[in-house]
Amino acid sequence: MPALLLMALIVFGAIKILPFFKKTSPPSDTANGGTEQGSEESANTEPQEISIRIRCAGDIMVHAGADDNQLESAYQPDGSYDFSPTFTYVSKWLEDADLSMAQFEMTFNDSGYYSGYPLFVTPPAMAEAVKDAGVDVALFASNHMLDAGLNGAKYTVGKLKDIGFTAVAGAREKTSDNRSHVVDVKGLKIGIVSFAYETQRVDGMRTMNGMFMAEDAPDYINSFRYEYGDDWQYHINEDDLALIKSEMDWCRTQGADILICYFHWGTEYQFEPDNADRELAQFAVDNGADIIFASHPHVCQPVEIIDGVPVYFALGNFVSNQRYETLTGWYGYPELISRRTELGLIGNVELTYDKTSGKLTYNNISAIPTWVEKFYNGSRWVHQIIPLLDDLDTNETLQITGNAWRAKNSLADMTEFLGERFIYGATAQTPTGKVTEEDKRFYDTDSYLIVANKKHPLPEGYVPSDLVYPEVPMRYNNWQLRKVAAEALEKMFAAASLEGLTLVCGSGYRDPVFQATLYNGYVESSGKEAADTFSARPGYSDHQTGLATDICSLDEAYDLSQSFEETAEGKWLKDHAHEYGFIMRYPKGKDDITGYYYEPWHFRYIGVDEATAIYNVDPFYTFEEYYGIEGGGYID
Repeated sequence: MPALLLMALIVFGAIKILPFFKKTSPPSDTANGGTEQGSEESANTEPQEISIRIRCAGDIMVHAGADDNQLESAYQPDGSYDFSPTFTYVSKWLEDADLSMAQFEMTFNDSGYYSGYPLFVTPPAMAEAVKDAGVDVALFASNHMLDAGLNGAKYTVGKLKDIGFTAVAGAREKTSDNRSHVVDVKGLKIGIVSFAYETQRVDGMRTMNGMFMAEDAPDYINSFRYEYGDDWQYHINEDDLALIKSEMDWCRTQGADILICYFHWGTEYQFEPDNADRELAQFAVDNGADIIFASHPHVCQPVEIIDGVPVYFALGNFVSNQRYETLTGWYGYPELISRRTELGLIGNVELTYDKTSGKLTYNNISAIPTWVEKFYNGSRWVHQIIPLLDDLDTNETLQITGNAWRAKNSLADMTEFLGERFIYGATAQTPTGKVTEEDKRFYDTDSYLIVANKKHPLPEGYVPSDLVYPEVPMRYNNWQLRKVAAEALEKMFAAASLEGLTLVCGSGYRDPVFQATLYNGYVESSGKEAADTFSARPGYSDHQTGLATDICSLDEAYDLSQSFEETAEGKWLKDHAHEYGFIMRYPKGKDDITGYYYEPWHFRYIGVDEATAIYNVDPFYTFEEYYGIEGGGYID
């Protein structure tokens, strides 16, 4: 074996890497209480890949106590209530989903005695209107779920069942009922786990909405406690984490192919998630959640992708009487907060599940922004949810009120806050299509975005003209990079050093001869099919751009392996490389997109702004996904 090839095989040792897929359990025939299972197709006729659309709306509240409140607005001359006008425009967005959910932040009864804040007791007509608008699953986990006591919560669960919701998630009528649910959607089993936060204990007693809970309330409601730690931060009670995990595990044992978690969490009127809520989101992801929806703060919070899983930290108010006129006009709230209480999000996740492999692919992660219009129609006040992605200039209500400008301002605010990539129908409608293949940035040899993958070879004979030697620790060779990438690498290594970490450059620019020798050696030792999963053919290698580098630690200097992700250096790079313009080029679980197995050591320079934009979508988001570049395997 040639000496150069032997060195290359040592330095870049051939690694046997297993592909990573979003893990889900295979379907099961185990029943879930016998009330939520649909008919089963035979194995011979059932499609192996099933695509579904899941949508979730935020908090539904009914305020009372003033002439312009929702309760008075819905009251009818015969003593009944009609909330259906609220959903006139938004129902089509709820109906256009295979599974639609919404959160009820209230209790229901038929007594005729109703109230709003601070104790929400509402006519069941609201739930009927929500069901008629197209919502399938009622989420009933909030800090107001015990506003009418434990019996009121039990009654609410029963009433929501009677109205016809497929499932009521968050509480149960009897301890013999399931806490969580598995529902059939187009031949897939969808697990739903729903929990709400408790308020702080008083004299050792548990409370909800500041009121003492019945001693047996935890047996009927799904709740968790925040606890103040020695680090001066709030964290989730360990016993409650165990309960959440047990419910998630239970859904999988019932055959759940996809697992949704809903959490009622966070600080009211705060635009960013709390530390404890981030910890709970990570906990849920680590334990198999495929989607996380959440609400409670009464304003929207960011949509993020955590280890490949979409997390909607707060969907905001779907409908309420909170708005600029009341919160700022009456109570002096800051204008930005009060205006954002009028806004909500309908979370939208479109995915494909392969029943054979258990692989889950996200096709669309986005949101439909909504705004609540409130106006006097000559006889009563009306609250209507306006989907902001509709044609606002032709909306009949906005034509009457003249408030299309206000709706447009709200859409602009949400687009800026979330980022256009998460607005349904913008970039999110085609999540891998930010730019077209004709964008010259990806083929210009001077561009830092020049693409090299299995579908897009570099120009024949391409050699970067500005290669330099970065002054960083090297392994075996004195690797070169393009000047801008070398300077960024030096800054990144210096920053890591200040954290007590020593990074080592294990590879940089490779000329065509070196890449050919390396690739052919892998083909000889592992076979062509295997070699193509972890090594590039000459002309197709990211390293030939002069913008790619392999990075390891001193302890990992002789072993570029996936275990690097567990080292302090690997974790630091995952969290900070974007700050210096680098992305992880071959992320976990994206081998079908990039064409290569997971390489936590391989980083590519694309510039700080571009790298940060990709990182903010997800540290494991790929170059191909973000820019709409075709990836995958070789054409031949």
